[in-house]
Amino acid sequence: MQSENDIGPAVKIPPPLIFFVFILLALGVEYTWPTSLIGLEGLIYVGWALCGFAFMLAITAALQFFKAKTHIEPWRPAQSLILSGLFRYSRNPIYLAFILFTLGLGISINSLWVMLSTIPATWVLQHFVILKEERYLTAKFGKQYLEYCERVRRWL
Repeated sequence: MQSENDIGPAVKIPPPLIFFVFILLALGVEYTWPTSLIGLEGLIYVGWALCGFAFMLAITAALQFFKAKTHIEPWRPAQSLILSGLFRYSRNPIYLAFILFTLGLGISINSLWVMLSTIPATWVLQHFVILKEERYLTAKFGKQYLEYCERVRRWL
């Protein structure tokens, strides 16, 4: 299903960069207006475990892209849909991993600002990446993608 005119979903912002920028902004705010959530001090290991889980989730999903011989980069054309593995449970397991990593980082460093940065980062991801990807995949794969969307939620 690859044509010479297929330019992909035209995503301009790399999704990891979205979260990286918002984490940096949150750390800047944390430096200016420090937060300390009472009771989270003892959860440092839970936060790091959540980061580790998020990393493994992203790696597992990335391996599925390579196995399916399709592009992981959202600005490149898709060769096929991935409908198995983690993609049976979430249409966006890598993006879910970015959210979980950011939350885990916020917990592990006891920063409300870092945890809250998931809100604007997810909004930007939704409006500037996911919606473009969904329009593209609908146009390219049609009924097969729409049926997949009916079976599998966007996040969980």
